[in-house]
Amino acid sequence: MVVDPAQERNPSSVQSLLRALDLLEALGRRGDARLGELADEVGLHPSTVHRLLGTLGSRGFITQDKKTGHYRLGYAVLALAQDAGKSTGELRAVARPHLDAIREACGETVNLVVLERGRAVCIEQAEGTRRVRMNMELGRGFSAHSVASGKAFLAFTKEWRAALGHDEPYDRLTPYTKVTAGELEAEFAAIRENGISLEREENEIGVTCIAAPVFSTSLAPVAAISVCAPTTRLLEMQASLTRLLRRHVVELSRQLGHSVLSPHEESGARTLKSDVDRALDPPRKGNP
Repeated sequence: MVVDPAQERNPSSVQSLLRALDLLEALGRRGDARLGELADEVGLHPSTVHRLLGTLGSRGFITQDKKTGHYRLGYAVLALAQDAGKSTGELRAVARPHLDAIREACGETVNLVVLERGRAVCIEQAEGTRRVRMNMELGRGFSAHSVASGKAFLAFTKEWRAALGHDEPYDRLTPYTKVTAGELEAEFAAIRENGISLEREENEIGVTCIAAPVFSTSLAPVAAISVCAPTTRLLEMQASLTRLLRRHVVELSRQLGHSVLSPHEESGARTLKSDVDRALDPPRKGNP
């Protein structure tokens, strides 16, 4: 399908696209809904929603139950999701045993996360075994500056401000969220030194996460592995989780083709050598 360049520049076309995406996201959250419910949720007039749903339905992105009148996502959405999954299929397959091993060792939910347009997106998960557990919803994005996995990416991204997609001050999601470039730069330096990112209640009160970056054949991370839990419980396990994550991200990075670099090969570049040393060193008492 060829799109007229004039149409691409038409603000009303862009607005219609954004509204259609809002409807798809609303249906994704609700499962199914009546037209009026969708109109209320996205803040549009029912006639506008009806027109947009008709367009989405003609391409298979939504379908309507003729008996109840409820709308739900169509199979075209599933096809897109499957295509997206193919692009990360190898990464998820290689990472899965590591996620499971970490989960078995700590009992907490373990996430494989990628960075997409300034947001940390969970693409694979080993669900925790504890009664109270913290799960990242698969496919849902979180502001990268406010979660441990996102910080693990940004710390090793040269143009991290561009990666976030907007200027400071960044969104303050809790009283503990770091919202200035200066605060984040200081934290990123510590992450590069330690190879570990710890976020305490910056995205959600009562939840703390720890993460480490995963590398492949480039100097930029291809993923991060994170563990999230109630704050008190995770901090009690911080030392053991640090060693556990280091060991597994080093091994996973090796499996993905990352080679050990010498520190002088690129200024400021993270190398696996430091992580290998830390992962293989016996834990020192009192040193996480």
